[in-house]
Amino acid sequence: MNEANIRAEIQKAIQDLGGYYYHAPDVNVKEARSRPDIFVAAFRTVVIEVKKVTTWEYEKGDFKGALTGQFDLRDIRKGQRHLMDSLVEAQLPGYFAIGNVSKDRRIVERNILVIPWSRWSEYEWSLGDEKFAYWHDILQNFDDSFGMDRIEGQFKFPRTHPTYHQCTGQFKWLEKPTSRRFEEEEKK
Repeated sequence: MNEANIRAEIQKAIQDLGGYYYHAPDVNVKEARSRPDIFVAAFRTVVIEVKKVTTWEYEKGDFKGALTGQFDLRDIRKGQRHLMDSLVEAQLPGYFAIGNVSKDRRIVERNILVIPWSRWSEYEWSLGDEKFAYWHDILQNFDDSFGMDRIEGQFKFPRTHPTYHQCTGQFKWLEKPTSRRFEEEEKK
């Protein structure tokens, strides 16, 4: 499991709600500012930045491991922070998604949280000079309000999650465009 798996779970949940998402491919190009992980076309564009927390480090060849659960706050790059802060300032929906991964799948139950950036930012400020947030603390602060439900092996947004309402019924592909497209007339 990695960030791509967490992102895929969120994208599937958005699609199940009828939302339309776009993920720009990860390429080795220096970006001018930042490229978020997920754009959602809805009533207002929703932007989601995705990160992971490794909750169990399994030592190969040994049955021992370490329950770390540390998330390095510096993993959120300056450009990503700048974009998310700018969205909050413009009163647009920006979310920070974080999920736990385990290098030994037998050990840890997976969770994904999709947290409004403004709430995540408040949480970071409450940590003071700490450079790490711990998964158990993140869950205690956000799980009830912003956790995704796991139903029949798939993650879903609960009806109480703000993203649920931002992704449902807002964007629909039209059967036929409403703008004048000159389809009736062929150029001669």
